[in-house]
Amino acid sequence: MPGELVDDRVVVREQSEANRLYNKGWFGRPKSGGSLELDLVEAAYLLDAGRLRLDGGSGPPERPRFFTAAAGRDPDFEMRYLVYRELRERGVSAQVASPSQRAKAIDFLLPRPGATTPKGPSVYVHARSERSALHVDDLVGFARRCEADKVAGRIAVVDEESEVTTYEVRLDEPKGATPADTRVDAEADFVVDRVVLWEPGAAGKLHEREFFGKPVAGSLHLSLVEALHLSDRKALRVRDGATGKPLSDAALLRAAKKVEPGIEARRHVFDDLKVRGLVVKTGYKFGAHFRAYESSPESTHAPYLIHVHEGDAALEWPQVARAVRLAHGVRKTFLLASPGAPRPTYVRLAWVK
Repeated sequence: MPGELVDDRVVVREQSEANRLYNKGWFGRPKSGGSLELDLVEAAYLLDAGRLRLDGGSGPPERPRFFTAAAGRDPDFEMRYLVYRELRERGVSAQVASPSQRAKAIDFLLPRPGATTPKGPSVYVHARSERSALHVDDLVGFARRCEADKVAGRIAVVDEESEVTTYEVRLDEPKGATPADTRVDAEADFVVDRVVLWEPGAAGKLHEREFFGKPVAGSLHLSLVEALHLSDRKALRVRDGATGKPLSDAALLRAAKKVEPGIEARRHVFDDLKVRGLVVKTGYKFGAHFRAYESSPESTHAPYLIHVHEGDAALEWPQVARAVRLAHGVRKTFLLASPGAPRPTYVRLAWVK
C-alpha cells in the first residue's frame, strides 16, 4: 500500500488501505476524507513488515533513506522506533501519543486488556535513551500525570545496543507500624563521623523500641541522621567529643555537613519516614541510602530500599538499572525519594519483565 512522506508524517490517501491499517492494528490517525496519517515510527514499523511502501516524487525511497530522513525530522525517532517496535513485537497494539501528549513526556499509549477500541489507554509509556540524564523532578511529574489520569506509567530505556528495558513508575506512600515516640533524655558525644551515646539505659530504650543505632559494649553508636533526628525530638543532647562542650542544633548540623555534605536532604527524608512509622536503617550494603522496615528488623524483612536524590541533580540510567535490579533480586521495593516541601515525594521504580 502506498504512503507519502509529508513533513513529519506519512499519509496514506487510499481509503480502503487506510481503513485496513487502522481497523487491523490501530495504526495512525484517521483524517477527514478517508486518509490516514502515520507517525514516522509507525511508518517505519509497517515498512519493515512489508505492509507499506513509500512513494515520492522520484519513486519509492529505500529504507535507509527513509530512516535518515525521519531522523532528520525527529531527533528522537530512532529511540522511539525501537521502543515502538519492541511493543508491537510483543503483540501490544501501542498507539503513538499526540503532539500535546508528547509535550508532557508521553510517547505511547497502551490499550486496556481486552479492549476493542484504542480509546481509554491503561498505560503511558515514556521512551528514553540510556545516555539521557534523569532528573527526579521530571520523573515525579510523569508519575503524577499518570496518577491523575488513572493509568499506569512506564519508562522504556534504550541502551547502546538498541535493547529496551522497561520500568514501572508510580508514586508510593511507604508506611510502617513503629511510632516515633521513645522518650529519653540523654547526652552523647560527636566522635569523628558518628555520635556515641554512652549511658546504657537510654541506649537500650532507643535501640529496643525504635532500633536506633548499633549497640557496642553497652553504648549506642548512632549515624549522623539519627543523631540529628533525635536532637530535633529533644531526646538527645550532643557534645563536641574533643571539648565536651554542648552543640546547639545549628552547630550539630554544621558539624554533620562537614562529614556528610548531602545530609540535609537525607535528614529530611529520614524524618518523614519516621513520621510514617518506619524503622529506618542504613542501606549501604544494598547500594542505597536507607532500608526501611515496617516493624522490628529482627523479625521482619525490609520491604523498602530508598535512594535520596534532590530534584535539580541528575542521575544516570545505569545507576538506576543497578539499583532496581538489586532491589528486585533481594525482593525489595526501590524508591527514589525527592526531598521537597512540605514532605518528600516517593517514586517507585520496578523492572518490567
